[in-house]
Amino acid sequence: MAKRGRSKSKWNKYRIVRSVSSLRSHIPKSKPYSKVNLKRLLARYGRVIVKPVHGSGGKGVMRVRGSSSGRIEIRYKRKKKTYSSRSAANRYIRRKSKGKGLLVQRYIRLARVQGRPFDLRVMVQRKKTSSSRWKITGRLAKVAGKGYIITNVRRSHGKVTKVTSALRRSNLKGNTAARRRRILKEVDRISLVSAKVLSRHYRYIHTVGMDIGIDRDGKVWLIEANFTPSLSLFRKLSEKAYRKIVNYRK
Repeated sequence: MAKRGRSKSKWNKYRIVRSVSSLRSHIPKSKPYSKVNLKRLLARYGRVIVKPVHGSGGKGVMRVRGSSSGRIEIRYKRKKKTYSSRSAANRYIRRKSKGKGLLVQRYIRLARVQGRPFDLRVMVQRKKTSSSRWKITGRLAKVAGKGYIITNVRRSHGKVTKVTSALRRSNLKGNTAARRRRILKEVDRISLVSAKVLSRHYRYIHTVGMDIGIDRDGKVWLIEANFTPSLSLFRKLSEKAYRKIVNYRK
């Protein structure tokens, strides 16, 4: 068993959940950032996300897109920059990272509501007893603000809404009630399995905020697992949703 001192970096958590066969196909391929890894993942997927290994809130997240001509487009916040070579793009990324560690990750084309990408925050909790089971205690959808690629509500000036509402209004292919129910069932399965696996390595965790993406084809993706998730998002949704999560922690 891992000790409390195990790093909580996104890279470590990625390796843990990626090692589980039932989760592997639902986790975007990621690598520690380097010029070589950027080249390889761009060649394979066309678009990638570059983000800090530590940190939260969508800070420092960039989308990088390659082209057949060799030009590289970088989207950061609401700005786009285009470079004629990977070397120039790499210099820009390194400058923006300010020396901090980065990950390069396959870009997932999220389903959208009114043209804006959204993902889900799923709260998974367990009581502070050794025999307690993980439970889903809350879900909400985070819709990106206009012109942003990140769904962080504060940083992108986005909004919070009910998951059922976001899915119903989304551009999901074959968007039927039955399909939405199947997707939510898969969302819950992935969230619960991920929490259980992570808690074997981080035995002290009792609350995890899962960031779950759903692409236009309806595939469910585990983007990140947050051990200190903000609860304020649920207060934006409703006082009842917020209180349910807070009271479960007692």
